[in-house]
Amino acid sequence: MTKARGSLLFSAHSLQAYVDCERRFELSYLEELEWPAVESEPLLESERHMADGRRFHEMVHRDALGLAVSAPRDEGDEDIARWWRNYETHRPGKVSGDRFSEKTLVGSIREATLVATCDLIVTAGDGGRARIFDWKTWRQRHSREWLARRMQTRVYPYLLVTAGAPLAGGKAVAPEDVEMAYWYADFPEKEEVFAYSEGQFREDEAYLTGLVQEILEREAGAFERTTNEKQCSFCAYRSFCDRGDVAGHSDDEPEEDAPNPLAGSLDDYEEIAF
Repeated sequence: MTKARGSLLFSAHSLQAYVDCERRFELSYLEELEWPAVESEPLLESERHMADGRRFHEMVHRDALGLAVSAPRDEGDEDIARWWRNYETHRPGKVSGDRFSEKTLVGSIREATLVATCDLIVTAGDGGRARIFDWKTWRQRHSREWLARRMQTRVYPYLLVTAGAPLAGGKAVAPEDVEMAYWYADFPEKEEVFAYSEGQFREDEAYLTGLVQEILEREAGAFERTTNEKQCSFCAYRSFCDRGDVAGHSDDEPEEDAPNPLAGSLDDYEEIAF
């Protein structure tokens, strides 16, 4: 049964799915079809990477709350141990201000609900600067241009402006005071920071409004499959769509128009509502 459009919750994750492949969005979010295809091989490696990423996020969350975190052992937990050492050495997010870890922002766009759960938000608390931090355990550092095109880079700052006043002492958050920073656990030396602006906010508002309207008004069955079949190798619905039966391999060279899931399977992991 197709899910009622009015009950949809939109996020960077679901909107990215629509932008990447309308049909995948329809199958996943409207029809809620559970299709048992493996997304990538080898399966155990992919599952372990995702589990490690979740554990790392939880460790950073505990640290942000001021709780004790047990350092992982190198033996058997090599990835997490390396990420944690990098985190402790570089301390991303160590800026002054009020800190909100794993904070969910809820707003609306064209009478639809838009949500995002941010790894960390730091605000000046007086209507001043506000920075969103996002931790990435991807094995590839993507280009700045690729990150700029991601829905996360548009949705998160937009929601902080429209729904972030309670985090800034009740004062409206101005677009020019917002920054979005990505920190890669395997490439820790430099964060990738995107400054926001009034112009970008207006552009995002128009784009997101149009995208949501398009989804809400599109008839069932009119959601087209992507023309970029490179993405299909890493999609659980590929056999359902007659786009192949074999999962992409985790050792395949990832490309920015069709990223390997081991490079980005934790993209928007925190949006657990989806």
